[in-house]
Amino acid sequence: MFYPKVSIVIPSYNHARFIEAALLSVEDQTYENLEIIVVDDGSSDGSLAVIERTAGLIHRGLRVVRQRNRGAAAAINRGLKLAGGKYINILNSDDLFAPERIAYFVERLEKSGAKLAFSGIRCIDENGAEVDESNETAAYVYRKQVEMARYPSVGFALLDSNVAISSGNIFAAKEIYETLHGFRPYLYCHDWDFLLRALCLTEPLYIHRPMYYYRLHGGNTFRKLAHRAKAETTGTLRKYFGNVRGGRLSNADAPSPRRWPGYFEEFMREKGYQPYWERFPRLRSLWSLCRRSLHGAVHV
Repeated sequence: MFYPKVSIVIPSYNHARFIEAALLSVEDQTYENLEIIVVDDGSSDGSLAVIERTAGLIHRGLRVVRQRNRGAAAAINRGLKLAGGKYINILNSDDLFAPERIAYFVERLEKSGAKLAFSGIRCIDENGAEVDESNETAAYVYRKQVEMARYPSVGFALLDSNVAISSGNIFAAKEIYETLHGFRPYLYCHDWDFLLRALCLTEPLYIHRPMYYYRLHGGNTFRKLAHRAKAETTGTLRKYFGNVRGGRLSNADAPSPRRWPGYFEEFMREKGYQPYWERFPRLRSLWSLCRRSLHGAVHV
């Protein structure tokens, strides 16, 4: 079997407590042909010192780049530009990989021809212990994974919500990242936005095994940036539906009225997505109001 190089891009920001464990989870991979690129996004908590100390324990190619604080998307994009692998997997600096993750993903993508995949999630706490459904966030993550079976395709599950949960769970061919020009500068849902744009290009492969360990702690970004959710969700969904309307779908199985007649419309109604589908919702609403007024005038 051919063993292509895989690049692991780690955006690091103020995770001095966790970055060593993240790096060692890459070092412990059963897959050999790896390179590691760490982009520190202006950390101020001693993360760089931890990275430099841990570098002595890493026997794979490790490159560390520093930049002023510009946000996760910018840090990821810089790492993507430096990546030389056929495949790229991001790893958030507070999370972990299961030891067999990269080997399993490479095997599945090489055999299937898929270009994008993500796996099941295991939630862990600050000390690395597994978190069960008694935790509200963990319960949500586990429920979303179970609910994926409700949909006729992985694409529909992804259009419903970010079932990949984290940018670190995205394993994709480098060509996908290059075609999409990386991540858009969103703070809250840059990963979901990326996945929906990628969905227009290729159908995601979902690997049920929990091979990404998502750490729950007080500093999780989604908890801090919930106020950005509405605006970024609107932009993300409008971008996807704009691609559908414009026929910009290389993925024939992507959710669309042409590929999934009947079910697509039912899904849109159930999720309340019609306002995101309409090109000019405000103008259309105004025109509908005018038509109703004219209709009433004619029948007075």
